[in-house]
Amino acid sequence: DVVGVCQSGDQCDDRYGLRSPGECIQCNDTCTDCTGSEANECTFCLSGYYLQLANVNATTGQCLAELSFSQKCQTGYYLSETRATTSGVCHPCHTSCLLCSGPSENECTMCGGHFQFR
Repeated sequence: DVVGVCQSGDQCDDRYGLRSPGECIQCNDTCTDCTGSEANECTFCLSGYYLQLANVNATTGQCLAELSFSQKCQTGYYLSETRATTSGVCHPCHTSCLLCSGPSENECTMCGGHFQFR
């Protein structure tokens, strides 16, 4: 781990995240802000990457490259660009959805498994 001293107000330089008061840690290569150096500890991503959260309660995730212009998130996730980021956030769909569109996890566009639209 690369550790440095924080600037006043406990703010870290770009590409570093605040690990604890007064202690900065270098982020993963795809993160612009983070809570640690692991790939799944990103809070904001570089341009061209989207933050994919691990679950609906997560505040950190992994920065993944855009899949294409029209599909930015992996199957089973929906894009939310309401967060103040340059990249957006991929949230997981509800477990009953194979595909969803947001703005919430149960806005299914295709059901998964034995589930059907009602």
